[in-house]
Amino acid sequence: MGIFDQIKSAVSVKEIVEMYHAPLNRNNKVCCPFHQEKTASLSIDINQNMWKCFGCGLGGDGIRFVAKLKGIEDIDAAKMIIQDFHLNIDYESESSKTPQGEMRNYIRECQKHVEETNYFEQRGLASTTIKEFGLGYDPKDKSVVIPYSPSMVYYQKRFVKDKRFYKPDSEKYGHEPIWHPENLELKDKTPVFIVESPICAMSIAQYGGKAVALCGTSNVSRFADFVATKKPHGTLVICMDNDEPGKKAEKELVARFKAMKQKHIVYNIAGECKDPNELLLKSANKLCKNIALAKKEAILNSREREDIISLEALCNLGVKPKEFIVENMIPEDALCVLAAASKVGKSWFVLQLAIAIICGETFLEEQTHPCSVLYYALEDSDSRMVYRKNKLTNGKEIPKNLYIKMETKTFDTGLLDEIEYYQNKIPNLKLVIIDTLQMVRGTPRRNEGAYAFDYREMSVLRKFCANNKITILLVHHSRKQEDDGDTFNMISGSNGIMGASDAALFINRKKRMDENEPFKMSQTGRDVKQSERLIERNEDGHWSKVANAEEKARKQEEQAFNNSKVVQLILALMKKQPSGWSGTTREFVKEGINLFNEHIGTESEVGKEINRIELELLRKHRINHEWKRSSGGNRHFFKPSSPPSLFNYHGEDDDN
Repeated sequence: MGIFDQIKSAVSVKEIVEMYHAPLNRNNKVCCPFHQEKTASLSIDINQNMWKCFGCGLGGDGIRFVAKLKGIEDIDAAKMIIQDFHLNIDYESESSKTPQGEMRNYIRECQKHVEETNYFEQRGLASTTIKEFGLGYDPKDKSVVIPYSPSMVYYQKRFVKDKRFYKPDSEKYGHEPIWHPENLELKDKTPVFIVESPICAMSIAQYGGKAVALCGTSNVSRFADFVATKKPHGTLVICMDNDEPGKKAEKELVARFKAMKQKHIVYNIAGECKDPNELLLKSANKLCKNIALAKKEAILNSREREDIISLEALCNLGVKPKEFIVENMIPEDALCVLAAASKVGKSWFVLQLAIAIICGETFLEEQTHPCSVLYYALEDSDSRMVYRKNKLTNGKEIPKNLYIKMETKTFDTGLLDEIEYYQNKIPNLKLVIIDTLQMVRGTPRRNEGAYAFDYREMSVLRKFCANNKITILLVHHSRKQEDDGDTFNMISGSNGIMGASDAALFINRKKRMDENEPFKMSQTGRDVKQSERLIERNEDGHWSKVANAEEKARKQEEQAFNNSKVVQLILALMKKQPSGWSGTTREFVKEGINLFNEHIGTESEVGKEINRIELELLRKHRINHEWKRSSGGNRHFFKPSSPPSLFNYHGEDDDN
């Protein structure tokens, strides 16, 4: 007796229905779980040990009821019944004799030979993906084997040479199931991608997406029925192939989902390619980005239907804090504008910025995060770019991930497509500098005002930056008229440019020709702190931050300390005698003549200098100074200070 017959003899269909669904009424009827109804229409035939719903037409034995209710295969339903009813049936030995058991044994054998083919690698699948989904290879007929679920109760074969498909006989093994249907039963609201083939589903799963595959557009209706029973919590992302059958299947799914009020969106994850796997082979980076964008749109779709979302739930979506290319100045994935008057040195500014970023150096005393940079120098020549680079770097070589382009298209004629192309071509490209904005602007639409035109173009750019995970810095001009109320009103054009951008930098000074007056750089934005800093440009074109009065005084004191001959002599003496040095002021001056071959000052001057620098000497170099009167004059003692005395001296790390 087979495993199914043993279960039917041991457990009645009535017991199974009541165990997994609900108690029957006195007429052996219950409301059907497979469609909505108020009057019980699922009836149990005690003599035949079968169930039948006269509302939806479904029926079968107890095993089929559990399989349909749980969305699993019959063999898995049988295993569940054996475990839940504690039946004394050897599932493993008996199940191996069933068609599903034979299928499992075949798949396991093929998994042992998967390394004998590179078919999956050629389709862009990583070794971890191959292992995760239990893929296999049949060396006898040279075909790859793709199981449909971890239970391995169904599979499809693809012959490597002639690309033929093979699927097991439905009469013996049952109807073809959905690939990995368990993803529709996730407890959270994770979006689930719906694709046509298992290869496409695995391509999405490889980059963090949850996916199911219809395994052919002919299965749309059956898939929709399955979704109706599962009622997934997350939004379903419909990603059919970009061909005529795919579009037809997409329309049918949308209609069915709308009718059952299932949350869904349609997203062309493959872009210009036929399907997700084709995009994976063309640009894994682009596929990864599309998956992330589709997830965000699906989550937003879910939130719009729910109207509100708690802050804690928003945090659990994995939204990261804003990151920066230049700390406190240039955010990632943002549209930024740099404006200044003509011939101020904007091009020098952005080239210095780009070089600092690729080298990981500070820029205006702010930390940068290295990445590749594409610089559209649309108003410059080759010789001018070389000249500026050599001036800014003193002729030193720099990393090779700063790319220059001196001609391009406009926004209307394909500039953004070009940037997207270079983003796929250039590794780690995160910043694009366009110098200047006016060189790439499109044409206003009919009856479109200046503000509407500016805001529309900037909004498209900002959305492009967010969707493509890239920052664009637009170099722009300022007006001649001053505005004492708001510096940023001096940006050329309407307020639409400023309003639609994520961050704005503005450089100006009141008297253009007054070289003694520093420039003021103002910045503001959605993710940057509103601030002002004084900057200046030297003869080599290099921009630097100008210190305020307090900072200037501190730097001057520090420079005076470092340049002091007395300090230099003390350090030299301590290097020769690490345990310490002692002597009179006259002996100290003589040591200076011996070591530096020059007179460092009179005894009176040196004594005063020692008193002036002794606190800084202790703080910076942990050298303690003491003196005592003696017959030969004041005697100085320079000794290394232990860390505790130094810390306590300054009040640091002192619990009191």
